[in-house]
Amino acid sequence: MPKTFTSYLIGFLVILALVLVTLLLYVAFDSYRSGNQELFVDSAVGVIAIIAAVVAGWRASLLQERLQHDREEARRSASRLEKQRLDERFAEAVQHLSSEKTETQIGGLLALDRMLHSTPSVEERWQITQMVEFYIRRKCLMDSMQDPIPLPEHVQVAVQVICKRPLSKEPRPLNLSNLALCSLRAPSPANLASADFSGSDLSNSIIRMACLTNSNFEDTNLSGAQMDGADLSKSNLTSANLTRTRLSSARLTQAKLDSALLTGTDFENAQLEDASLTSSTLSEVAFRSAHLAHVDFSSTESITRTDFTGARMAGASMRVTDISNVGLSSRQKAEVDHLP
Repeated sequence: MPKTFTSYLIGFLVILALVLVTLLLYVAFDSYRSGNQELFVDSAVGVIAIIAAVVAGWRASLLQERLQHDREEARRSASRLEKQRLDERFAEAVQHLSSEKTETQIGGLLALDRMLHSTPSVEERWQITQMVEFYIRRKCLMDSMQDPIPLPEHVQVAVQVICKRPLSKEPRPLNLSNLALCSLRAPSPANLASADFSGSDLSNSIIRMACLTNSNFEDTNLSGAQMDGADLSKSNLTSANLTRTRLSSARLTQAKLDSALLTGTDFENAQLEDASLTSSTLSEVAFRSAHLAHVDFSSTESITRTDFTGARMAGASMRVTDISNVGLSSRQKAEVDHLP
């Protein structure tokens, strides 16, 4: 019961008790004057009972307020203790990340993962996420003098932690730009919405069914990556290398693929409505059964050996000199906005 309501109720009962006591005192005084001893005794007993009830109610109210205060204080103490324990666990996990032993680093990452899923504080979850992000950046900086190598196990664990973190509003997108993330293995599904992968090497990675909406893949190497079923709506893939990339059943609505390298890319059954592929190079691309309504192919340098079988292309813009060799069906040619 809210404290304000309790206070009002007690005040009302006290006023009611005062009214009753006044009436009983009047009855007792009148009975005393008239010599009615029995009525006088009954009235006196009633007054005493009402006073006793008021005192008991007042003491009960004080006890309730005291119990409420004790519960709140216990809750605050438990919260402070939990915060202290979390800080200690966080400091210990961070210390493990600096160890020279891979096993110890993995132990620290798993500890951070448990904390990410146990703490209700959005601020603390973001602090943990930043630490894992910093760990990945420190381990995966691009080295132009070194050939691409698959991610080591401890970095894969760090990626798993990042991808499985609870959904919450974060101050900024993940910064995973300009990193060597070759052969990354993301869990399915993965939470990577709005992440910045620009300039990174994600060749031969597996990022199936991932949430990548509004993500930045500008100048990113995604050659050979498996991104089937991923949601890349409104993502930026400008100048990305999508050679032999698998994007079947992916969602790329309103995505930007301008100047992208599309050689052997698989868009089968993908959704590319309102996407932009201007100035891209298309060779041996599979658009089978893809949704290409209002896709902008304008200024496309070349479209060779590309499969549009079953693709829906209503309102698509294709500015090439001759679309007769593009491989479109009669229905598709009628749907395409051909502006030579």
